[in-house]
Amino acid sequence: MSVTGIALVLFLTFHMAMNLVALFSGEAYNMVCEFLGANWYALVATVGLAALFVIHIIYAFWLTMQNRAARGHERYAVTANRKTWNGHLRTCWYWVSL
Repeated sequence: MSVTGIALVLFLTFHMAMNLVALFSGEAYNMVCEFLGANWYALVATVGLAALFVIHIIYAFWLTMQNRAARGHERYAVTANRKTWNGHLRTCWYWVSL
């Protein structure tokens, strides 16, 4: 699952870098778009990305099932104090993100 996750993060980084080119040069962005048009390697990469996503979801499901089988009905213990701080931190994060 970590390998597929890293591959998906690398895709996002590559995609972000290609879109950042548009901020600096319209001509360079058009060149990137032309390079990644309907070429065979772009199509293979699209299929590969979809496969990575499906494999990532399958691994997540499989690891969750293994975790539940190992733990039984016992879940992670979380104290009330920790829940409160988690809620406060999430609320702060939401406000900062806005």
